[in-house]
Amino acid sequence: MKKIYLFLLFVSGYSLNLLAQCPTGQLNVTVDVQTDSWGYECFWDLTPTGNGCGNGALFTFGNTAQVNCNSGGTQVATAGGYGDNTTTTESLGCLTVGSCFDINYVDDYGDGGANFTVKINGVVSFVFINDQTVTTATHTFCVANPPVHDAEISTEGSKYLQIPLSQSLNFIAPATIVSAGTGTITGVKANVSVTAGGTQVHAVSSTTQTLAPLASGTFTVAPYTPQSYGPHTVKYTSQMNETDEVPASDTVSYVVNITDTVYALDDGTAVDLIGLGAGELGYLANLFDISNATSTSSVSVYLGNGSNTAGAPAVDSVFNIRVFSTDPLGNPISIIGSASGIIENVAEKWYTVSFASPLALAPGKYMVALEEEFYMQELGFSDVFHPQTSFIYALTQVPWSPVEDFNFPALFMIRLNLASGGLAVPSIVDNVLDLYPNPTSTDVTIAKTKAGASVQVFNQMGQLIISTATVAGNTVIDVRSLENGIYTIKTIEDNQIGVAKFTKQ
Repeated sequence: MKKIYLFLLFVSGYSLNLLAQCPTGQLNVTVDVQTDSWGYECFWDLTPTGNGCGNGALFTFGNTAQVNCNSGGTQVATAGGYGDNTTTTESLGCLTVGSCFDINYVDDYGDGGANFTVKINGVVSFVFINDQTVTTATHTFCVANPPVHDAEISTEGSKYLQIPLSQSLNFIAPATIVSAGTGTITGVKANVSVTAGGTQVHAVSSTTQTLAPLASGTFTVAPYTPQSYGPHTVKYTSQMNETDEVPASDTVSYVVNITDTVYALDDGTAVDLIGLGAGELGYLANLFDISNATSTSSVSVYLGNGSNTAGAPAVDSVFNIRVFSTDPLGNPISIIGSASGIIENVAEKWYTVSFASPLALAPGKYMVALEEEFYMQELGFSDVFHPQTSFIYALTQVPWSPVEDFNFPALFMIRLNLASGGLAVPSIVDNVLDLYPNPTSTDVTIAKTKAGASVQVFNQMGQLIISTATVAGNTVIDVRSLENGIYTIKTIEDNQIGVAKFTKQ
């Protein structure tokens, strides 16, 4: 939320003109407002920048009858304003070049259900996205002449952020390039590079296209199959014959970590926790693609301690993980594996639960689900999103349905742990990790680590019980929840496997 600074701002030459033609020194500005499934929760006004909501508002939009500047999170609105799951274009008329304004957004429910796209003379100039935690937000834009030539590149990125080497998945996603200026751009292409361990391991370019003003094109390149462990950075750069006037939008990148066993859609950061509700039977699940035959010994899931029917934390309650076979489209067929764990007296944490025996997985799609029953369970979700990857099933409401059907664009923090290895990597060498303290009762530190390496902790039965990643410097692993005994830590980074044992007492 933006601080409010009190000062006098003169907006000269402001006029309400709904036509595209504006006087010299002014430009036509519109705002596209995209709502979620509860459009009536949205309210916003437009003020000179810094004024704050309701202070000298030039326009007021949305559910003005029930929601106002002070309504964020109050949940008082019931109807009115914008429609559900709609995009409404609001005209701000002709605004003076160089003047700046604030969109002061209020969400009555407090789940950030509206997004804003500001267009200047019909060209997308600003996009403001509100996440699921937003109650109020201030978005600032300034009026300026749109560029003539601008090749703006974007990509959805890799569906998986951690991929076991055994699965050999191409993680280079298609790119989208938009002619975001007022002129046609020619010879447009996407250049893609993959870097691992500081070395470029793949570089390729797409074919060229010509894009008219505001038009977009999809650009694909030759795939890349990873050959080594560790973080891989995929960088996209747009190129065209003309000089790009907005170079800041010419590049985009993302990182995929190639692991030994961990298969993850989430980015490791829990934005919040979600559950179906006490007594509501159902599932929260992620869909995984298996490209090469393998097996899984365990599943990792990020859980809160939930609540029982009396509203107290559901400590010592059992939670269940189910693995479903699916049809080729990913629709669940039947349960092929189950594992269980116990909710601990902690606010939230990663749990790893093991199957009685390794579960064989043939190539295909599998649904890995947290079963909801008897009490309110809480599953972490990550603020990244790819459609048709996370699913909800509520027995009393709907059959299996993707989370986007509920306007919930986020991924559940459920990970599949596959069998170690699968592809020969001759360059791997074993190192002895520097661990301390050892023995320990609270935490163990891996000394002199680089950021992004895979870390796995195994018990004496060979079961994976902790999966995380290193940080720069020293990596500290909390082991207070482990039973007393001897454990093995394994790190994987740049074709090297580091191993050491420690004693929990």
